Amino acid sequence: MSTNDLIVKAFINETSEMLSELEGFLLDLEDNPEDKETLNAVFRVMHTVKGSSGMAGFEVIYKFAHQVEETLDNVRKGVVSFSEAVANKTLEARDIILELIHNGEEVTPDLQAKMDAVHDFFSNPGDSSQSAQPAPTQSENKSETAPVGNKLNRFEIDFRPNPGIFLSGSDPLHLVHELELLGSVVVKAKMDNVPPLNHLKAEQNYVYWHCILDTEKQISAVKDVFIFVESDSTLEIKEVQIDTAVQASVSEVAVSSQQEAKSVEQPEVKAAAPAEGEVVEAKDVAQAKEPSDQVNSDDKKKAANTIGDIIRVDADKLDKFVDLVGELVTIQAQLEQTSRKVNDLELENISENFQRLMEELRDSALGLRMVPIGSTFSKFRRIVRDISNQLGKKVSFETEGGDTELDKTVIDRLNDSLVHIIRNSLDHGIEVPEQRLASSKPEEAKLTISARHAGGDVVIEIRDDGKGISKKRVLEKAISQGLVSADEKLSDDDIFKLLFVNGLSTAQEVSRISGRGVGMDVVKKQIEDLSGTVSIYSEEGKYTKTILTIPLTLAIIDGLLVKIDKDFYVVPLSSVESCLEKADALKTVKTEDDNKVRKLVHYRGHFLPYIPMRDFLEYDTPAPKREQIVVIQMENNFYGMVVDEVIGDHQTVIKNLGKAFKNLKGFSGATILGNGQIALILNVGLIPHLYEKLSKKAGNE
Repeated sequence: MSTNDLIVKAFINETSEMLSELEGFLLDLEDNPEDKETLNAVFRVMHTVKGSSGMAGFEVIYKFAHQVEETLDNVRKGVVSFSEAVANKTLEARDIILELIHNGEEVTPDLQAKMDAVHDFFSNPGDSSQSAQPAPTQSENKSETAPVGNKLNRFEIDFRPNPGIFLSGSDPLHLVHELELLGSVVVKAKMDNVPPLNHLKAEQNYVYWHCILDTEKQISAVKDVFIFVESDSTLEIKEVQIDTAVQASVSEVAVSSQQEAKSVEQPEVKAAAPAEGEVVEAKDVAQAKEPSDQVNSDDKKKAANTIGDIIRVDADKLDKFVDLVGELVTIQAQLEQTSRKVNDLELENISENFQRLMEELRDSALGLRMVPIGSTFSKFRRIVRDISNQLGKKVSFETEGGDTELDKTVIDRLNDSLVHIIRNSLDHGIEVPEQRLASSKPEEAKLTISARHAGGDVVIEIRDDGKGISKKRVLEKAISQGLVSADEKLSDDDIFKLLFVNGLSTAQEVSRISGRGVGMDVVKKQIEDLSGTVSIYSEEGKYTKTILTIPLTLAIIDGLLVKIDKDFYVVPLSSVESCLEKADALKTVKTEDDNKVRKLVHYRGHFLPYIPMRDFLEYDTPAPKREQIVVIQMENNFYGMVVDEVIGDHQTVIKNLGKAFKNLKGFSGATILGNGQIALILNVGLIPHLYEKLSKKAGNE
C-alpha cells in the first residue's frame, strides 16, 4: 500500500470516528446549550476535519467544512446563539461529509442540493447580533472580548514545530497557510537550523516561521490554527499595536505578493548551512484553500470501501490471526489425544503446557476483537431524536452498561436488529404527549437500552414506558390471518411469539417508520443466525421490553462435549448450570392448569422440564441404561438436556455450517475434534422452542 493510500485510509477512519463523536457532542449540547466545554469540542472536531481533509486531498470536504467551522467559531464566541436550527444543520453537515467520504467526493445533484441548503444557512445563521455575548469585565482578556467589526488586530507569531512533526502526519506549512484564511499575513521562513546535507535527515523538519497577521479575528482564532500541535511545538503569539502607515505598507506587500506568487515553493536546501534568509509567502486565499490533488476520486472510493474495517489493526489481519489461533486450538486437542494414547509422561507434560499457553493466547486473541457496545448505543441517540421529532413525540433516551464488551463482528451484525426494535418502540409503543398526559403519564416518554454480561452471553434489553402491546389485538390479528385457531388457548408468551411471524402487524396504518408487516421476523432471523434468542414482554398501558441474548463471540468458545449414540455434540459451557449423573429423577406429569402432559426432572427441590435429545435429533437406536442430564440455564429459566454421555470440557473453534445447511435448525455451527471427527454445536436457546413445535407436530400433547 502506497503512502498516499495509507494517508487516505487513516483520514477516512479517523474522520468517521470523529464525526461519530461530533453527533454525540451536538446531542449533548442540545440538552445543555450552556456547556462551553462541549461547544469547544464540537468546534475542534470540525476544525480537525477541515485540516485533515486538506492534507489528505479531499478538496470538496475541505471547503465545505471550512464554512461550517466558521459558524461554529462564532457560536463559540457568542456572536451566534446555539439553537436547534444550528444543531440540525450541523448534523446535516456531518451526514454530508460522511456521504462525501463514502462516495469519494462524487457530488450528485441531490447531494449538491443538500450542500447548498447547508451553505445558505451557514451564510446567514439568523443570529448575527452580539446579544448572546456577555459584556466583558475589566478582568477579562482584552483580545478575547474585543468587538468584531472592521477593526484590525495585529499578531506576531513565532512558530517552531517539533523536528519530528512529519512523523505525526502533520504538515506545518499547511498550518501556516491557514493563517491566510484569517486575514492579511506576511510569512518569513527561517532556515538557519538547516544542517549540512551530509547531516540532513529527510523525515526531520528544520524550518520555523515568523508571521505578522492583520485580522478582524481575535487571538482565540489564531490559537485554534495551532491547537493540535502546540503541545509539542514552540508557539508564541503576541498582539501588537498597529501603526496606520505601517499597516498600509504591510497590506500592500501582502497584496503584491499574492498577485505574483501562484505557488509556494519549498526553500532550497544547500550542501552547507545557509545564512539566515527570509522568504515572504503570501498566497491567494482561494488558492490556499485548495488541498493536495494527489489522490483521485477512484482512490478515495476504494479507500472509503474499507471504512470501519480498522479497529486498531486491519480487521482482516485480525480475523486471520484469530483463525490461526483456532487452528492451533484444534492441533492442541490432537496433541492431547495423542499423548493419552501413547501414554508418554513427557509428551503429556508438553501437552499440558501447550494447552495452558493456548488458553492464554486464545483469550488474548479474542480480547483484541472485543469492543464496548456503548459505541453502538451512542449512534441510536440520533435515531431517537430524529424519529421522535418527526412523530411529534417527546422521548428521553437512556443507555446502561455501555462498557459491556462484545465481539466487533457480533456488534456489526446486531446493529440492524436494534434499529428495527427502536423504531417499533418509537412508532408503536410510545404515545404522543397528549395521550400520555391523558393516561396520567409524564409528557416525556423514556426509552432505555441496556447491556450486561450473563456467563458467556451478553443480554441486551430495549424497554419503553409506552402503551404496551394489546394481547387481545395480537390474537385477533393472528386468528384473522389463520395463524392460530379461534378456540386455541395460548399463554402470554405464545401470544408475544406471534409478533415474530412474517407479515403479522398490529399497526392501524402503514407509516414511513414501520407497520408494513416486516421487521420483527427479520430481527428473529438475524438473532438466531448469531446463535442468540429474542423475547418480548409487555404489560398493556405500562411498558414493552425486548430482550436479546447474544453469545460474546462467534470464534472460539469453551464447550461441554457430549455424546449421543456414536455422534458428538458441543454445548456452550457458559450455558451449563450442572450435570446430573443419573436419569432416574425423570418424571412425566399432567399439569392441572392446562391439562398438558409434561416431562420434568427433579433438580435441587424443583421440577424442571427436560428434552430427550435422542427424540429431538430423531435417533432410532436404543438409549443406554444410564443416561445423563445437562442442566441448561437461559437467563432465569432452566431446562434439562438428556444425553447418552457427558465427555467433558472442550475448547471449541466455531466453524460455519455453510449454505448447504443454512436451514438446519438447532445448531450454531460445527467444530473439529482432536481425532478429526466433526461435532455439531447445539443452539441451546433455540432447542426448547424447536422441540415444542416438534412435539405439537407429532401429537404428543
